[in-house]
Amino acid sequence: QLQERLEELYSDENFSVENLAEEMNMSRSNFYRKIKALTDMAPNDYLKCFRLNKAAMMLRQGFRVSETCAQTGFNSSSYFAKCFKAQFGMSPKEWVLSNQEGTVNKEEKGN
Repeated sequence: QLQERLEELYSDENFSVENLAEEMNMSRSNFYRKIKALTDMAPNDYLKCFRLNKAAMMLRQGFRVSETCAQTGFNSSSYFAKCFKAQFGMSPKEWVLSNQEGTVNKEEKGN
């Protein structure tokens, strides 16, 4: 149920852990304990990680960085880039370039 709600609401930049706890009919403190026990992450970190994984998927599909940032609920492109780099070890632009190069290299090897 948590994953379903996240899938529906992650793109809303105003969507927060408090909203998610409410959606799950739990108090904020019970929700925090439950998520922490299940994922070993704080709910805010879990939501951010979920959004960043969605962003990586979108970038792989060819979406522009600015488009991806907006559609994954980040209202600041600099904050998005900072979080993305912390999660994946490179900036979104670098990540796109490295994935494009990987695709080109795979195509070249196939020929």
